[in-house]
Amino acid sequence: MRYPCTWTSYLDQNAYHLGMALQSNGPDARSGKYTYEEMMEVWTAANHTKSDVMMMWWYPSTLYQTYLGTDAEFLKVNLPPPTQECMQNRVLQEDQCSSNIKTRVGNASGACDEAAKPLLTITSTGFFNMIYNPLIPNPLQSPAYDAVKGFQLSSTQLGEIFSYWFNARDAREGVCQWVVDNIEYARKLIPQTKFPRSIQKDPDWGTLQCVAFGLSILAVVATLISLLTVYCRRKRLVMIFAQVEFLMLTLFGLLLVSFGATALAVPPSNRSCTTAVWFVLIGYTIFLIPLCLKISTINRLIQADGALATPQVTVPRRVLIGAVGFFGICAVIFLLAWTIVDPPQKHAAYELAPSNPTDTNFVVIQHHFCSSNQTYWIIVTLAWNSLLLGCASVLAFQSRHVRQDFNESQTLAIMIYSHFVFIILRIILLVFMPNEIDESVLTLCQSIIFSIDTLVTLIIYFLPKFLTTDETHRRASVRMVNRIFTRSQVEKLDDDSFSNECESNTPKTSDNDEGKQTECATEPIDSKAATGLRNRRSCRNCGLDPEVRAVDVEASPSTEAMES
Repeated sequence: MRYPCTWTSYLDQNAYHLGMALQSNGPDARSGKYTYEEMMEVWTAANHTKSDVMMMWWYPSTLYQTYLGTDAEFLKVNLPPPTQECMQNRVLQEDQCSSNIKTRVGNASGACDEAAKPLLTITSTGFFNMIYNPLIPNPLQSPAYDAVKGFQLSSTQLGEIFSYWFNARDAREGVCQWVVDNIEYARKLIPQTKFPRSIQKDPDWGTLQCVAFGLSILAVVATLISLLTVYCRRKRLVMIFAQVEFLMLTLFGLLLVSFGATALAVPPSNRSCTTAVWFVLIGYTIFLIPLCLKISTINRLIQADGALATPQVTVPRRVLIGAVGFFGICAVIFLLAWTIVDPPQKHAAYELAPSNPTDTNFVVIQHHFCSSNQTYWIIVTLAWNSLLLGCASVLAFQSRHVRQDFNESQTLAIMIYSHFVFIILRIILLVFMPNEIDESVLTLCQSIIFSIDTLVTLIIYFLPKFLTTDETHRRASVRMVNRIFTRSQVEKLDDDSFSNECESNTPKTSDNDEGKQTECATEPIDSKAATGLRNRRSCRNCGLDPEVRAVDVEASPSTEAMES
């Protein structure tokens, strides 16, 4: 019996050139070949009728294993061993069912036995790339590729599996039973790469998360207390001189940042991730814009007068509200684009936990964190905060020489420099160390940075204002106003007053001098324009240096006058 035409068979070539008087009488009138089902039926019938049959077959196979050890057991006919020359002279597949007998039998050099075909495991490159995709974390990578690559079965083992299949009458049951009976060998096929694994969620409230949440709540409470204190003391001198609108805006910005820190400290969810970026970006914008405006106003006053001419630096309300509103709207537009295009979402990270070498089950720890698919959103946010802090730092550096009797430029500068330190920490964590630190830990570190940044700002700038009493503030303000009052009184002495001073003294004329130069008295002269002051000054028409001025304060403006 010959194979079907769709199969490869060299029976005609071997029988003709090796002198075997065989002929196939199958249903195919052209070639006399049988189908696979017909060959199985013929062999079964020959077993019952004890008839002789010769046909081409293979091992291992179900039919071979069925009759193994019976009268119908397959007996192999040995043919000449295969050689390279024989393989090259085999009849082609398309000629094996030719109606021409000479074409079917081919060349005598191609008459030999079948070459042994080793059992090979063939895997595609796509399979490898799918398993070892860089986007798949290592703890989640499947061992499928290593398992398939290391899977090996000999012909004998495969024959046994066919026997189990035949006896069980079901392929799945037969294979499973063979595995049970050969479990030790099956275990050797499992890749030695810490499998099997089970996924275990990281506890939601670990130590670091509790610390981050506690600091964020502390920052929220401290900011709310500061807001309430400023509102209750809004008529105090220290609040008026610092400008109540400025204090309320900065505290409101810090409150939003504290809310963002709280949203990052709680167990992540899609809502909390989106809320956190909104609170933080809008909060820092509302906080930093008034800060830049106030430092800029101080610098303009210094450049205009050469020194700070007043203890109170006030940013016009229209300018303050307008700038905060404009940049706040810009921040909202950016956040809307971020939320629509690539919103921050809850993501999972996996870590293969260390375990005891004797354990048979390996644990994969699952962490959750907030992140967007693209990193340029975070980079733009950091760049915006850095730009505002950079501008404020430059302006604060320019106003570093202003005296600190009451003016707050130095305190503002210290606060700005502290913010600059925290923005550098954020840049280091998010830009330079994203792969060295676990993503969930990175999120909690950001929350801690926001909370500490808020608390430090409250301690540096707002706490001294809350501890300052009205009497302390009055004394500091009087010292500031005394200097301003003295300088302004001297500068307001007009030339007419000095002319009257000179004319009220008897001039001395020297006849020896050809120019008859007039000399003025240098004794102290009281002037109504300099009440409360002793001015020893030369008149400008006396030839003396007009820059020489000696001003002594005999009386200071009263507290009532200062307050009015």
